[in-house]
Amino acid sequence: MRSVNDRFLEYVQMDTRSVQPTPGVDPPHPSNPNELVLVEKIAGEFIQMGILETQMVRLGDGSKLIEIPATPGFENTPGIALVFHVDTYFGCEGLAKPIVHHYQGGDIVLPNNGVIIPASELVGLEGKHIITSDGTTLLGADDKGGAAATVTAIEEMLISGMAHGPIWVWVCVDEEIGEVGVKFLPKEVVDQWKLFLTVDGKEPEAVDTACFIGVSVDVEFKGVDAHPGEDGGHLRCAHYAGSCFVDRLGNEVMPTQSSGAQSFLYVPATRPFTAALAQITVIPRTFERDEISLLHGTVARLAKIAAERYDVAFTVGEPEVQYINIEPAIKAHPEMLDPIFNALRKNGLTPREHRVRAGTDGAMFGMAYSDIPSPNLGYGSRRIHGVHEHLIQEEMETTVTVLLDAITSYAQMTR
Repeated sequence: MRSVNDRFLEYVQMDTRSVQPTPGVDPPHPSNPNELVLVEKIAGEFIQMGILETQMVRLGDGSKLIEIPATPGFENTPGIALVFHVDTYFGCEGLAKPIVHHYQGGDIVLPNNGVIIPASELVGLEGKHIITSDGTTLLGADDKGGAAATVTAIEEMLISGMAHGPIWVWVCVDEEIGEVGVKFLPKEVVDQWKLFLTVDGKEPEAVDTACFIGVSVDVEFKGVDAHPGEDGGHLRCAHYAGSCFVDRLGNEVMPTQSSGAQSFLYVPATRPFTAALAQITVIPRTFERDEISLLHGTVARLAKIAAERYDVAFTVGEPEVQYINIEPAIKAHPEMLDPIFNALRKNGLTPREHRVRAGTDGAMFGMAYSDIPSPNLGYGSRRIHGVHEHLIQEEMETTVTVLLDAITSYAQMTR
């Protein structure tokens, strides 16, 4: 049987960065062919565990859904889906050269690019094994740590012969670009699920039970282009209006100025950005659905001010919800959280509910299946989406045990 650490170190040495889609162009599925290579590798590991190919379905986006039937006599226990994604963040090099540090204190200095993980972020981790990249790439812990922990837990479950209820493992692709293929899931399968457990968090004891509602608003300014010297009087500068708009957004609540339950407005992209046309995407983030209209109103008000200042036309699109808060479904089914919290306590951890200031796979799943609870379990990652990303090996190992203990508890419940 392979260790979770061996699996993780192998997975992160595959470059599976998802690729941002080009506006107006249907993206390939998955966006990076290397994602499919890792999906099939993991599927091959399940086959080596004794899972039949007939128990696996490749979905339309290239992801793979693997069914593990219940132990005889446990068919009427809650069906659970264990979910992770194989792609990594598109904004940072992804072919990691992992380094395992037996941490004894002080800063961790990576060999390249002057990357330092300061001791202030590593308090209490003396004696642990901390895995990093070499400083030239991200590590890929998000979410290959979740992948390694889940696959290892299933292997241990099957080898030990422990009783379990019906389980599905969903190996997802393109999560980092918001293209999780929920629409490809067979409804007749999802109807059997009582829990959609993603393994894509940080510390194991901090279980994500609430998340932001993801919203996108498109703002467009239309001006008139002309020669700035010969015909400057005819210029109506859409990009100046766009700059003014973005600047005024900076006087509202920005991500750098918000924390906890606070909402924010952020501009991740502007394209194109010329005198004739400036298109800007704004992403409001909030935990409360009632705040969406208020944030949209702020966007519209500031766009109007900018357009009037530079005498250009403007439009503000309606808010498009990209993913929902996972909290309502979890609160409606608290009994489905109990086995996870009990498993954490059994492993010496003090569980706590965490409101993550981001979206989760479960938040995208909830757009179609809002009544199925979808908490998010961590596995020891820190500082994701950059060269400072690192993972605590012992926490990933604990996540394997937590998953096994939770599976045992679910097998003692009735539907």
